[in-house]
Amino acid sequence: MIYSLSEIDANCKKAARGAGLSWGYAEEAGKAARWLAAHQLPGAALLADYLTLRQDNPEVYQGSYLRCPLLTGAALCDGGHNDMEKSIVLESVVFPLLLIPYLAQLSQAAGTGLRVQWPDTHIVCIDGVLYIKEKESIATDEATNVSFNWLGTEATFSVNKSCVQEARAVGQFIEPRHWNALESLAHLTYVPATEESRRGAGPAA
Repeated sequence: MIYSLSEIDANCKKAARGAGLSWGYAEEAGKAARWLAAHQLPGAALLADYLTLRQDNPEVYQGSYLRCPLLTGAALCDGGHNDMEKSIVLESVVFPLLLIPYLAQLSQAAGTGLRVQWPDTHIVCIDGVLYIKEKESIATDEATNVSFNWLGTEATFSVNKSCVQEARAVGQFIEPRHWNALESLAHLTYVPATEESRRGAGPAA
């Protein structure tokens, strides 16, 4: 089924909260999934897989900045872009595509291009536009390393038109298994009904 960007944002945010992330991180996760959907990339699907994995293996994935693309992305954004001369390498990142919206945000804030690479994948972010030069492992569930470096304000390089991924989509098809997984996690945020909450419900006498 095709879902709008706002539906994707809302469901992913609630799912991230249901999986144990704070509302702040969950809100950013929803925005990240929406951003990827607008660029016709499988953000919601990968987020569903990651959150399910995180929920099923809390001792491995919860609280780990080194492995979590959501916490890592937020930490990078909070740290700003003071080390523009350096290339940064992150090790053992799960679902690295989920990092891209955060890095694109850094790129736009700095007004520069940003090159992101992991094995068999090469992406450049410039002014909110993605140039995907290699994407064999773009939807991988884990990358041994993810590196990124600034390209400078006058970055130029040769790409095919087929490499360009602009934010043109207004919705995205999401497989039922992924959407259902997100909804199941989102339901964990709902407060169960109690006798007190039911009292007074229904039509007035």
